[in-house]
Amino acid sequence: CDLKAPRDDIHLQGALVKMIIHPEKIEIVDSPGEDGNTITGRVSEVVYLGELTKYYIQIENGETIYMKYHNRAGISQLHVNDNVCIHWAFDDCKLTS
Repeated sequence: CDLKAPRDDIHLQGALVKMIIHPEKIEIVDSPGEDGNTITGRVSEVVYLGELTKYYIQIENGETIYMKYHNRAGISQLHVNDNVCIHWAFDDCKLTS
């Protein structure tokens, strides 16, 4: 899949890189947006932590992304094996080698 990040680190051009995203910056969305990065996956694990829930999302390439989601009234919880669409802004990620 094609993901985008700020071009802060020009020295990484052409190198194999990792993308770092703060887990609290990832959002659950109904459909892909035009701005930022959107990827689909399946919930592989749910960890309830009181005021927040940690979701582990297995994406198409087999990698796992985890996100923190604040528990709020009226917001339905995800369950293991739910298919989801997650999104984060370009500026919320950083590339590293």
